[in-house]
Amino acid sequence: GLRALRAAAAGQSGSPVKPDDIVDCEVSDWTDGECSVSCDNQCTHSGRACGGVRKGMRSVLQAANTYGAKCPPLERVVPCNQVRCPVDCELSEWSGWSSCTRACDGGVRQRTRSVLREPKHAGDACDAATETQPCHSGACSRECALDEWSEWSGCSAQCGGGVQQRTKAVLAPAHGVDGTCPADRDERRLEFRKCNQQACAGDEVCVDMQDLVVLVDSSADISEAANKAQFHFLEEMLKRYRGGAFGRSAARIGVVHFGNGELNDDGSVTKPVTVSPLTMDLESLRERVSSAAGTNFQGFSNLVQAMDVAEGLCEAGRTKDGRAPYAPASATCKCPGQFKEIATAEFGGTVEGCAASCTNTEDCRAFVFQV
Repeated sequence: GLRALRAAAAGQSGSPVKPDDIVDCEVSDWTDGECSVSCDNQCTHSGRACGGVRKGMRSVLQAANTYGAKCPPLERVVPCNQVRCPVDCELSEWSGWSSCTRACDGGVRQRTRSVLREPKHAGDACDAATETQPCHSGACSRECALDEWSEWSGCSAQCGGGVQQRTKAVLAPAHGVDGTCPADRDERRLEFRKCNQQACAGDEVCVDMQDLVVLVDSSADISEAANKAQFHFLEEMLKRYRGGAFGRSAARIGVVHFGNGELNDDGSVTKPVTVSPLTMDLESLRERVSSAAGTNFQGFSNLVQAMDVAEGLCEAGRTKDGRAPYAPASATCKCPGQFKEIATAEFGGTVEGCAASCTNTEDCRAFVFQV
């Protein structure tokens, strides 16, 4: 191509030159050095020269012969870094932390710093001038909130002096480390007052509409004399109850006799004897109790099994209006305190904690007789 043309031109001048006789100079790529300055604040838009210079060099890879093209310049100087020097952002020291926005339950506090110098000419940008962090994350301490006083309960005795009570329920629990709430028997949540202070005549009877299950213990811990005494007490107590009064049903009483505990071959425990399910025929019940009075099992105490039987009898009870059975054991509203053991002096009273949240059932009471 180009060499052939150059050889033809040389031949016209009388020189016998062939294309292969031509050897041009060959040089390497430029190698540039460092710029003489990194920036120049004299650089403006006025067009005046500014910045630094950078020297470049290249070397000869192949020298030219007589017919070849001579080498180009092997050094050069070019302008560089024709920019103004960058100015980085400068910030002050952090201020102290502010007070927390909340005293408890989680707040925030912050600290700040000022911009002393804005960044220019592609300098480093400013970091955040405001910083926040959580504080006082502990729960606030609050006293519990109490409801208004409930209505007074029925009197614990019809004569001879009884008591009524009223309570305050907890509407909202205490909160936080220092939050407190009065106990359920604290005077701020439980009040008593006397009632029915008149003397008893000795012939009083119970006509309250209630279901009562009596558990009689005749285990080996009970002597023969004690066993007779507790059955005699039960017979006398039954004389003070009425299955009906004033044209309506009244007390229904059932009796469970336990203390016949034996361990069966299959590992189970002997079931107690149901002397009678809940019944309003109290005359017939007294006869059954009288018949059972001569039995003193002298086994171990199967009280747990007796309580299970009593629970079943209670669940076959009735509502306050006497028309429907008690809620089943799986229902929400039942008598959670029905197996509370109480003293004989409280037979006419309300069992503490029994059916406190129920609205549709009469208290189901189970008494354990043990002399």
